[in-house]
Amino acid sequence: MAYKIKIEKDRIKFSSAHFTIFGPTQAERLHGHNYYVTIEIQTHKVDALGFATDMKPLKDIAFELSQFLDEYILVPEANPYLKITKTNHQVECQWHNKTYSFPIDDVRILPLTNITCENLAFWFWQKMQPQLPKAVNWLGVSVKETHGQESIYENVI
Repeated sequence: MAYKIKIEKDRIKFSSAHFTIFGPTQAERLHGHNYYVTIEIQTHKVDALGFATDMKPLKDIAFELSQFLDEYILVPEANPYLKITKTNHQVECQWHNKTYSFPIDDVRILPLTNITCENLAFWFWQKMQPQLPKAVNWLGVSVKETHGQESIYENVI
């Protein structure tokens, strides 16, 4: 027996720009999405009043993470085809025959191989997992980039 709780709130979203790199010579153009994040947890017990966990901290964590990414250009630090150079004021990204230059205050460099829904769902999972109550034994995170297109990362804790 298990209890699942799903948290899907309008405020747990972020708008970001990115370009997905498919290889050394193929990538998407720079573009943006309005991403929506859904959190699911599982526990095997509820307390004496019927609560599995306090949902407010879970909502707050997911909201804070989404706000960290909101209105930024997302850059994948671990992509083997992308060279990133930072100065005091700029982030320069060199890929194939293109160079992107962004104000450093407008960029979030993430420890990912690519900016995909799959990697973003995993990033959220990694950030949330250590902050979960002990009663939670499973976490799933969904990142949706458009209606009908989302990725889910889930794992036992």
